[in-house]
Parts: sequence; structure tokens; C-alpha cells
Amino acid sequence: MANADKSFRDLELLNVKIDVWIDEEEYDSIDNSLKLTDPAVTALIKKIFPEDNREDDTKIGKKELDSLFSDLFGKVENSAEDLITISKNGEKLGLSKQNLNWVPLFFAKYIRAKILKNGTDDYTKHLEDLVIYLQRKLPHQFPKIYRQLITQHLYFQELSACGKPGIESLGFAVQAFDLIAKKKGTGNGSHFSFELYKLWAKLNQGIGFLHSEQKMAAALAFNEVIREFEKKAKGLQADEKGLWQSLLYDQAVLSRAELQEDLQFSYHTIRTLEKLDDKKKENRLIKEALAFRDMGRLKEAKKKIIELLSQQNLKT
Repeated sequence: MANADKSFRDLELLNVKIDVWIDEEEYDSIDNSLKLTDPAVTALIKKIFPEDNREDDTKIGKKELDSLFSDLFGKVENSAEDLITISKNGEKLGLSKQNLNWVPLFFAKYIRAKILKNGTDDYTKHLEDLVIYLQRKLPHQFPKIYRQLITQHLYFQELSACGKPGIESLGFAVQAFDLIAKKKGTGNGSHFSFELYKLWAKLNQGIGFLHSEQKMAAALAFNEVIREFEKKAKGLQADEKGLWQSLLYDQAVLSRAELQEDLQFSYHTIRTLEKLDDKKKENRLIKEALAFRDMGRLKEAKKKIIELLSQQNLKT
């Protein structure tokens, strides 16, 4: 594999890792892989997210927070290669000119992770700032070669993750899918399969359908991801497959279980969650407890809650 292709695949793999880390709230791993390099931007980030600075217990008012976010995105509007460094296993990845479009994408993931880590409404509303930022940075007006197609596709995937739950998020996921709908293969291993990326877009479509009350369409999307994953992941190295499984298959199972619980199909919720084994254990235990409760099987619900509390105690 040529060096340019290897570098591109390294960026693809890190992109998958970061989304898995966000799902699993492994925020330190993101901080170790993405480092801010602009001192002014770094100073703004410290003001916006003071909880990351253990010596600063400042509480930010809503108006001040809005102003700081506005300053941040004004500052990074024209920033490119000097905004952030990207590392793989502690080693900085050198970016060729053709790969500089990854910088705004990873910066958006970095900020999304910090917003979700905070989790309050005053912060999560600023995911919409990331939507505007990514739209302005969207690369390749008419993408043709695989690098351009995948990079733009991943921008739409990130837009879906940042967009308002429901129709807005769904629209970006549809665009991500449509962009590569007729593409196949891996370009001699120089990038991950277009089929995996289609499944990722299908998962995000399912989540968009779920949040816009289109439950049948959501179920079909999640079922497709669960059904097709093994076939589409064929040929991946074991560690790569594990990451893609966490990103796609496990999330599809959890999302389908959430849908079934919402529809009060409690027995089917339990059967769906059995596909996870011990993966995503805390999420699984929560959903199992709710399902057993809804079936009136309170002893089993209590058992799951106790197991959940024990699991959380192990982390502290």
C-alpha cells in the first residue's frame, strides 16, 4: 500500500476510534489523540469547558457561554493545518496537503466530545454551531476519487451526529448514504469498504427515523445493520473489526432494543439485547431492567439494577 494510502487509512481508523470513544465516554483517549495547537483557541476552550481544568471551578452564565462559543467559531473560521495535531499511538500523523480537510472534521469531533461530556442543555444547543462550521468547511464540491468521496461522506456523518435529533440528523445521514450509494470495494485495501460506510449511514438514518417517530423505518434500518454486518466486515483485521462492531452492530442492537422498549415489546427487547453478550454492559443492564419492569418481572428487574450498581462501583 502506498504511503499516501496508508496515511489515509490511518485517518479513517482514527475517525472510527473517536466515534467509538465518544459512544463509550472514553474522553481521555480523544484528548490523547487530538491536541490543540493554537494558543488562542486553547485559551477559549479552557474558558468554555472549565470542568476540564481541575484548578478552575468557575461557573459560566448562559450569555457568557454563548459569547465564548461565538468567539471560538469566529477564531477557527479561517484556521486549517495549524488548528490541531492528530496522533496515532502517541505518534503525530503528518498530513499531506490533500488530507488537510481532516483537520476541521477532527476539530468538530473534539468539540462534540467535550459538549457531550458536559451534557447540559446550555452546552448541547451549541452542537448546532458545529453544524454551521462543518457546512462551511465541507470539502470537494464535486468529489470523484475515493479519498474525496469518503472525506465528504464522513463530513455528512458528523453533521448527522451534530444535527438536531430527528429530521435534521436524518437528512444528513441520507446525504451521506446517497453520496456513495453506487460505490463498491476498497481500492486495493487503501481505504475501508464503501459497504461499511453505507451501513454507518444506514445506522444514522435509523437513529434519525427513531427520533422523528418513524418507527417502522427505524426498525428496518437497524435490522439491516444487524443482518449485514458480518458479511460487510469480512476481511477486516481483528482489531479493526472490533472497532467497527462497536460502532455499527452494537449500536444497532441497542437502538433496536430502545425502539422495542418504546413499543412495549419487552420480551423482544430482552431477546435483542442477548446479541450483545457482555458488550455495552451498562446500557444493556439499564434496558433489561426497564424491560423486566414492564413485563411485571420485578425481581429480575431488581437483579439487573443491583448488577448495574455493582458495575458502576467497579469504575469508581
